[in-house]
Amino acid sequence: MKTMDRLLLLVIAGVLAGTYYFTNSHVPSPVEQKSVSVVGVGEASATPDQLTITFSVSQTGATTQAAQKLVNQNIDTLRKGLSELGVSEQLKTEAFRTSPDYDWEDGDRVSLGYQTEATYSIKLAGADFEKKGNQILQLLPEIGNVEVDSTVYGLSSLDKPKLEAREKAFENAKMQAEQIAKLSGKKLGKVLAISADSMDRDYERPYYPMAMMAKSSVAELADETTEVVSAGEEKISAQLEVVFVLE
Repeated sequence: MKTMDRLLLLVIAGVLAGTYYFTNSHVPSPVEQKSVSVVGVGEASATPDQLTITFSVSQTGATTQAAQKLVNQNIDTLRKGLSELGVSEQLKTEAFRTSPDYDWEDGDRVSLGYQTEATYSIKLAGADFEKKGNQILQLLPEIGNVEVDSTVYGLSSLDKPKLEAREKAFENAKMQAEQIAKLSGKKLGKVLAISADSMDRDYERPYYPMAMMAKSSVAELADETTEVVSAGEEKISAQLEVVFVLE
């Protein structure tokens, strides 16, 4: 009986082994298919359509109330100018703090009162955002004790340039694959796989005018009549890895 059981087990094992061999040797794997993998790169141009100006105002007073009042007076002056440009609603307070202010004399710390520093941003968009940006940079010296921290260009939407960059990346990949197929005596077939490794991100490009690089006073800009900032153009890149069948 034991002999019959062993014989039966051997027969079953043989059948299973044969089935496994048949399955794995007669069904081709995609990996075994002749193919070529290429990486295509595409690029599209885009012009920034928004600008954010960030600046700080600081004042020192004998009391916290006095220091804050001086800063508020500066901002009131600015608001009037921004109203004339039609962008007063774009002014946003980013930070506001008051702290003791000290100096050193002959090794001793001397109190100067209190310093209030407020940071603001103005985000501009629309057809004339660049013109208004330059007008604001001309206006800032009038409020006094201002430091421009940065001017940052941005794109409100990356959809269109990203699509264009991807299309160009695919065409670039296909061109490479066609050349490789020709060199190997094959014909280029269908796409087996495609993956994107695009450099997609919210686009922002900082621009630091010379007069503002060291966060110095912008009083020098008051006499300028030329543009302080210019948007220019930016390149949006995309990268695709494409696998083609070789026939």
